[in-house]
Amino acid sequence: ASTKDNTTQLLIMDIEKIRQLLDIPSWLIVGGSWGATLAVAYAQKHTSRVKGMILRSLFLGTKEELDWAFLKAPLKFRPELISNMISVLNMEKVNSPINILGKMLESKDVKKRALASELWLEYEGNLSTLSYEGDNIKSIFENKNFTQKRLNSLPNTPFLEWHYIKNNFFLKKNQLIKEKKKLENIPISIVQSNYDLLCPPSTSFIFSQELNKTKIHKINRAGHYISDPGVKEKIK
Repeated sequence: ASTKDNTTQLLIMDIEKIRQLLDIPSWLIVGGSWGATLAVAYAQKHTSRVKGMILRSLFLGTKEELDWAFLKAPLKFRPELISNMISVLNMEKVNSPINILGKMLESKDVKKRALASELWLEYEGNLSTLSYEGDNIKSIFENKNFTQKRLNSLPNTPFLEWHYIKNNFFLKKNQLIKEKKKLENIPISIVQSNYDLLCPPSTSFIFSQELNKTKIHKINRAGHYISDPGVKEKIK
């Protein structure tokens, strides 16, 4: 994508503008999940301005990570959840629901967009928590009485996520992994929950290889949320 259309590049430019505005020679970069993606992308472009990084739930914007997060992980750890989603979306074969929901988010029908955003949030939310005891996928699908009040309170996260997903996060294939050596002199701490289904430990492990100043801090009995026990405390 061109710089004009490259949202990720624009965000990196904005981060650098903030540093310049505040007249900070170099700084510590902190980010979690998509924020970690941006942190790595920024650091690779402005290496001399980064004196250290604290990353949580590392996500590098690869197709493999998306396939794991929204298809393979739920099939193994949340089979009821993905089964319910496949059922309400009337999918003919087992596949990631995200692509269908994404197309719904682009619909001209406001109620179809609304339904997709609520289903997306429910699906992702139940992949983020350790305390999954059942979901509201079917009840959301059946309750299509979208009042104006309900439409006004729709989650915006699914729309933002789909914008990046459908554009491959505006990154070249495996870009952040291929260019990780640029960060070899930067101290990096990765706070990694052992039971994070969306951003699993394997991503942090692969990324840390050959980066001698990178250390992984494992958090037991925690998932994707920063509010899970031990995660926020370790970042502090």
